Amino acid sequence: MNNINFQTDITRVSSENPYKQVYEVSKENSKALLAEIMEYNPDDITIEEEEIGVIVERIYQEGGSRNV
Repeated sequence: MNNINFQTDITRVSSENPYKQVYEVSKENSKALLAEIMEYNPDDITIEEEEIGVIVERIYQEGGSRNV
C-alpha cells in the first residue's frame, strides 16, 4: 500500500514498512478509509479503538495546559 493517496482525512500514519502500515483516523472517517483500503484487497486488516483511559488522560492533560 505504499504511496497511496487516500481521499479520507487520515490523522496520521503511525507506522509504515513494506509489510505493515498503521493509520490513525477519527471514528467518523473510519468507514470511508476502510472502504478505500478494501479496494486494494489487503491480506489482513485489524481495526482497534483507542482505550477510554488514554482518551480521558489526554483530555485532562489538554484541559490542564489550557488553564495555565
